[in-house]
Amino acid sequence: MRLILACSIAFATILGCGSTVVVGNGATASSTSSSSSSSAGGAGGTGGTTSEGGGGATSTTVSTGAGICSPVDCATAGDGGIACGTVADGCGSSLDCGGCPTGSTCGGCGFPNVCGYCCTGKTCAQLGFNCGVADDGCGADTIQCGTCPAGETCGVVSPNVCGTGCLAKTCAQLGFTCGMAADGCGGLLDCGTCASNGVCGGGGIPNVCLASSCPSPKTCADQALECGMANDGCGNALNCGTCPGGQTCLYGCCPKDCADQGVNCGAINDGCGNLIVCGTCPGGQTCGAQQPGVCG
Repeated sequence: MRLILACSIAFATILGCGSTVVVGNGATASSTSSSSSSSAGGAGGTGGTTSEGGGGATSTTVSTGAGICSPVDCATAGDGGIACGTVADGCGSSLDCGGCPTGSTCGGCGFPNVCGYCCTGKTCAQLGFNCGVADDGCGADTIQCGTCPAGETCGVVSPNVCGTGCLAKTCAQLGFTCGMAADGCGGLLDCGTCASNGVCGGGGIPNVCLASSCPSPKTCADQALECGMANDGCGNALNCGTCPGGQTCLYGCCPKDCADQGVNCGAINDGCGNLIVCGTCPGGQTCGAQQPGVCG
């Protein structure tokens, strides 16, 4: 049979009318809409995109002039991702799939109409860093930001920034739970007391509560400490002295400058884990030619 279908208002606005739809037993019916849905009861037809008989199921098709077309929706247009922006429906019309979740942008990773988040690593200068190793802001790579000049220490005031002075540590940063301890800058920390069944340093670990008796107290020399305040491992404070020449005590260590070590060129360790630069040699001389750290 031949059936004339009315134009669907919803699809007429988007796609226009004038499609041809296969219905019933395979005959064609002219429709004034380019998208149509047909439900057929009884003995369903076999000719094309029709509703099978008896069940009354609905199928939507669009005629493109070259044949019957099934348009995609925003849920499938993203090809596994989240579709965004204006997307072609595959049948000559377009879909508005909206924006992206917070933190991502439409086409942000180079895939048009798909939400994505791509991170561009920052440089040391962009982060305001001038020393040490830092994260580039994307969590995957690290960047080398250089060393500090003589007399300055990396991170002493703020992370990855050269400065002078001393950055005191807390009990939590040192992993201490009890007793008195040095803060690394000549100061003393009170890290509290242990519960009734615990002894501070009882297991041989200074400033840590353990349920055992305290071993023999440790001296500054036992702990390789040159300066500042420390703990003897049993909750008692130790005074390990001060550094010569007005130097700052760094976590129980007195830093040594270039002159202290007899060095006049290159870069050396100050004895406390920090790198210091001792300058360059005059013309005609080479650093370390005869002795490390000495021009010759």
